[in-house]
Amino acid sequence: MKNVEKIVDEIAKTKAKIIEFQNRLRELERQKVEAENFNIVLLVRGMELEPEKLRAFLEAYQKENLDAGETETQTAPARKEESDE
Repeated sequence: MKNVEKIVDEIAKTKAKIIEFQNRLRELERQKVEAENFNIVLLVRGMELEPEKLRAFLEAYQKENLDAGETETQTAPARKEESDE
């Protein structure tokens, strides 16, 4: 019986550590996002663009990336079909 009690105790300790690590992971992920956002703000401020020009730049960049993504998406299934043959 003592063997079972030891195992149950170890399970409880392990669950407590898991919770502790999950909380630490959440905090680290929050800090990472905060640091990334701070870097983005520094980059944008460093560009010294007027808000209208910054918006135009970001829209053009997004459109370019969307267009490139559509091209990759359209060619990707063809590659897969070729590999299936």
